[in-house]
Amino acid sequence: MKRFWLFAILLALSAAVLAVPMKAMADEEEVNEAMGLLSSRLGNVENTLKLKISGDIRVRGEYFYQDYDTVYNSAALGIKDRYRTRIRARLGLSKKIGDDLSAYAALATGQVLFGAVTLTDPASTNQTLTGDGSTKNFNLDKAAIEFSPGFLENKLTLVGGKMNNPLSSTAITWDGDVNPEGFAIKAAPVAGTNFNFLYFILQENSSAPEAYLAAAQLSQDFMVGDANCSFMVGGEVVPNVGGVSGYAFMPHTTYVNPVTFDGTIMKNGMVFDASNGNVIPDMVIGEAMLKVKINVGDAKIPVGLTLHGAYNFESFDINGTTTPSVLQSPTYGGGNISNALAMLGKIDIGKADPGMWAGFIEFGMIDPNATFGLFTDSDSGQGFNNNTWVKGNVTLGVTKDMTFGVTQYLDWHTTYDVFGDAYNAALGGTGRTPLLRTQIDAIVKL
Repeated sequence: MKRFWLFAILLALSAAVLAVPMKAMADEEEVNEAMGLLSSRLGNVENTLKLKISGDIRVRGEYFYQDYDTVYNSAALGIKDRYRTRIRARLGLSKKIGDDLSAYAALATGQVLFGAVTLTDPASTNQTLTGDGSTKNFNLDKAAIEFSPGFLENKLTLVGGKMNNPLSSTAITWDGDVNPEGFAIKAAPVAGTNFNFLYFILQENSSAPEAYLAAAQLSQDFMVGDANCSFMVGGEVVPNVGGVSGYAFMPHTTYVNPVTFDGTIMKNGMVFDASNGNVIPDMVIGEAMLKVKINVGDAKIPVGLTLHGAYNFESFDINGTTTPSVLQSPTYGGGNISNALAMLGKIDIGKADPGMWAGFIEFGMIDPNATFGLFTDSDSGQGFNNNTWVKGNVTLGVTKDMTFGVTQYLDWHTTYDVFGDAYNAALGGTGRTPLLRTQIDAIVKL
């Protein structure tokens, strides 16, 4: 209860800040002056060293609320309210070397994925404020070289290293914090047409096939009246999913890999029983995305619409035979359960310039075997696959380099457990009551 009141006070203070007119913020000019001085000094460093410096710091207050399932969980096992404070810090450098070559590198905080190992969560650069004031991890987040040959008029770019994601994405396919490792090709043969290819090395193996993800996308920009539109089609392949073990194929829930339930091994959030020869098929995913942007009214308020869908053509069946735990679900009516589709719809309104507002509303749904869930948006409910959510956000531009925002999630899972040997209504499992998740973010750009 104390945590609830602490969070309520923080939320009330946040609402008070958002309610104050910008003209009443007496310190705004001083803040802008300080930010301008810092920006000027960074500009001097950039000009001297021929480097581009970027970065940001985010402080987040986050509150979880979930009731317990009275049928499958006793009050003693009920989900408790949770409040936590998290930070994110990122710092990057980039340099252009001649007309054809450029390079960039970046450091970022990162949450430890497994307590006994040094791996970090690829879909999160957050660090929770805990551990009696212990120092926080700061890791190599990016390191890549880009080559755009001049004789091709810079219409083709080759990228190698740990890079910015070259693919168009939303929360159902890629979290914004994931930086692929491998090589990529970016091509723009004619104006408005773009082709991107990515080879992502998931796990290097000396005595087994290399675990990788390969993806390609083709997009075309076009106008419909005053609206800027873009349509993308793409495909993604993740082979050797069932044949290679390792942390690259962690489950899509909070279980630690590898985990066994009665001889059934979980990898990449999918179940197979090696003793019976039920091996997970390769993932072969097709996707399409439509984006529309238009300025509305005399004030030219930017409004954007995004529709994104993905389908795994090699998905395995989920039913009472392949996954016995679904028989315990109160909603299971027999037959196969939807297992291969992911969809997202999002509307963006406004731009968080100083004194201005922006926001979005989003609906997302990911079936258990629809996408490579290790890389889906960790901020959408609990992230991973077997997830459905509604998310809304309001952000205020406080100064040129600072924003303040509130995000509210409503997230739920389907009422069966794909990964366990019994129905599970606990947080992080499937088949639970809806989860409310509130985030309050203050972000300063360096």
